[in-house]
Amino acid sequence: MSLFDRGELSQIPIIFIWLTTSLDFQKMLVDATSRNRRILLHDSFIITGPDKHEWPKIIDETFSFHNSDKSLADFEIIEEDVKGISIDYHTIGSAMEAVGVRLADNLIDIHNLSEYQVILMWPVSDALRTQRVLQFSKAREGYKLNWEAWHRELNAEDRAQLPLKELNRTRLYFDVRIIPIRAADLRRLCNDLDNPEGTYGDSYVGRFMRTHFYQVVADKWDEYEYTPLKERESKRAEEARVWYESVTTKPTQLGRRIARVFRTSGLEATYEETLTSGYSSVRADIFIKRPGSQKPKVIIEIKAFSTEATMPSSIKDAIKVTLRRHAQFAGFLQRQ
Repeated sequence: MSLFDRGELSQIPIIFIWLTTSLDFQKMLVDATSRNRRILLHDSFIITGPDKHEWPKIIDETFSFHNSDKSLADFEIIEEDVKGISIDYHTIGSAMEAVGVRLADNLIDIHNLSEYQVILMWPVSDALRTQRVLQFSKAREGYKLNWEAWHRELNAEDRAQLPLKELNRTRLYFDVRIIPIRAADLRRLCNDLDNPEGTYGDSYVGRFMRTHFYQVVADKWDEYEYTPLKERESKRAEEARVWYESVTTKPTQLGRRIARVFRTSGLEATYEETLTSGYSSVRADIFIKRPGSQKPKVIIEIKAFSTEATMPSSIKDAIKVTLRRHAQFAGFLQRQ
């Protein structure tokens, strides 16, 4: 560098950066410039890295960037795991390497072990509620539950007390989805709910079969050309909103009718079905059998919340209840 400084490059500003994490080596570099002090920009220049509390987010974003936007949580490494790893390491690079080792150990494909898929069906009657539900899902991926979005909504007490590792494993094991469906796509099918034989037209069944919700339940999502779900202001939407507020207290009748609509569409469906495992039982509002699918049994929970009750906090709590219930069903948690 001294030769460069005295030669033909002496009039051209050049910065050489020598990175080191050793203070002793840094002192050696400084001492080596004792005869050419002019070329030393500073004798104690230090770059401070991000605080440890920022490491989990940075590590997860780095992983996501290199892995098609997937999260570490999709491979059973949640934020609390990364926090624990970070405590034991002095640099983010070494912590990231340790996460990679844990990731290699965790590459167990639990996604296909379960024959069940769990879907939260959330009727919505306006654009605001649609967006509130959508923030908890990855719509383009078939409305898979967005673990990171749900995790952000948890308060400090929840994060400290909830069995997050087991709940995340449940999400993956049951391929949990949360799907908004417009009230306008249900209204004409679900009039006169108290009458088990209530009639509805084939055209309304056809409209229902074109919804995102139906495409996922029928296991046709991979064949579907995705277009974002939108709710437009219209007379049809306003009539559906008024109708929906009158049926939020009738979840059983709603499940009975929608199961019947599914049968009309060609799927095998029942309602209020009790399913039992070796650990506990769950009640499916609607139960679908789809032979030949990777997950041939679909448990649908109808979240018939009123418009006022469809808030981020209530959506977060509903997801929490569903995850805990199915964690017990799979034996990941003991019943309390």
